[in-house]
Amino acid sequence: MLCDLGIACVLYAFARGQKLNRNQAGVLGLLAVFNPVLVLNSAAWGQVDSVLALLLMLVALLAIRRKWIALMPVYMLAVLVKPQALMLGFLGLAAIVMDWLRHKEDRKPMLIGTGVAVVLALLVVLPFQGEQESGWLINLYAGTLSSYAYATVNTANLYYLFGANWSAIENTAAWGVCAILAVISAGWGAWCFVTLRRCGRKAFWLEPVLMVAFTVFFLICAISGSSWAVMGYGAMALAFAMVLPMFLRAGKMELLPLAGGLLFLLLYVLGIKMHERYLFPAVAFFLMAYAVKRDSKVLLLLLLTTATMLVNEGIVLDNSVRLGSSMGHLNNDTYVLNMILSGLNLLAVPLGLWCAMDAFYLQRQEAEQEHAEKRLPLRRFEAQPRRLDTFHTDPSLHWKKLDTVLILAGTAIYALVAFWNLGSTKAPQSAWTTTTPEESVTIDLGRYYEDFSMLYYCGVSYADFYVETSDDGETWS
Repeated sequence: MLCDLGIACVLYAFARGQKLNRNQAGVLGLLAVFNPVLVLNSAAWGQVDSVLALLLMLVALLAIRRKWIALMPVYMLAVLVKPQALMLGFLGLAAIVMDWLRHKEDRKPMLIGTGVAVVLALLVVLPFQGEQESGWLINLYAGTLSSYAYATVNTANLYYLFGANWSAIENTAAWGVCAILAVISAGWGAWCFVTLRRCGRKAFWLEPVLMVAFTVFFLICAISGSSWAVMGYGAMALAFAMVLPMFLRAGKMELLPLAGGLLFLLLYVLGIKMHERYLFPAVAFFLMAYAVKRDSKVLLLLLLTTATMLVNEGIVLDNSVRLGSSMGHLNNDTYVLNMILSGLNLLAVPLGLWCAMDAFYLQRQEAEQEHAEKRLPLRRFEAQPRRLDTFHTDPSLHWKKLDTVLILAGTAIYALVAFWNLGSTKAPQSAWTTTTPEESVTIDLGRYYEDFSMLYYCGVSYADFYVETSDDGETWS
């Protein structure tokens, strides 16, 4: 939850740097603080996605300010916190290459930052080395990235629409998914061709040719009956092929948040092996993107992604709490709602591409600034008090000392109630450790129990084991 507040603080500072006034930056900060997805994810579920989102926001902010010595270790820390940070890796590499070529004075800070990042990684990782084999961290990350080997995992996206939730990636992909991906590729290629040619851009044929190749690939997948894995990895490559050329053509580092948010959205909706929370960083990025491009379509995109993720996560969490972790999925009792969410997320793709087309290719920033200058000045607030852009400036937001006392008192009382007797400060001390690979131990209860249950404390272990029960000591299951 501290990271949720950190997101709001970083957003406020970033918005002020983009020449938004205190009220406008404050409203964006409040949109983050009171965003229901942040509340559900952190306060209700206790997940750490806000930690990753905060670190990635700092990466984008530092990139825009060209603070490479600080940026590199922050991104390394993000990768160490959650491997999902690697989803932004190619976009970050594009930003590095772009700045490397344009600003020779940034090359030395980049190299220094890389060295600092390596040192930070060693300081974080070495305490966990212990007696583990060399290369354990690489194996750990490889295992994490290869886990959940399914087309989609409780994610309301394109794959859920075709019944692929928890479908193994080795299974044959639905031809309908391949067809939709082919349509998206062809449509984006045609859109880019018309727009770039009309704007007189160099090499306007590049994106269309690339999209033709993806269209042919997905049609071949549909005809040949390829697996979810082959088609899905192609869909993830499509997401990068859409975003990276736009970002490089625009050549503006301040558009990095919009590119990052769009990339997470495309991977979430079109990519395989997605989890229901993987869209979380996109919410933070879209908030930053609105500070750069005051485009109502970005706000609509923020609203749409927030709403679908809130309901998606809420269903999974509710099922986990009520029915147990084994039933904490998108189950059939909410099938119609799940399909609606999947459809809305799929509609978010063209909306996101529309935002990107305006920002990266058409670059309507000048028109937006002219529109902003036409807004009513603050002194006319009394004439039209319902206009947000004429709201009276008050840096303190009417905050009094009494408000501080009440907030601190409420926090202290809640902390006392919430943390008193929370968990246990002691762990089991008498351990049983196997000496051979197939060794076992039998616990005899003396008689049959209807309500028998067992808790086991594994500690830190990478060994597999299993528990069997028997009514007669002969037949085990």
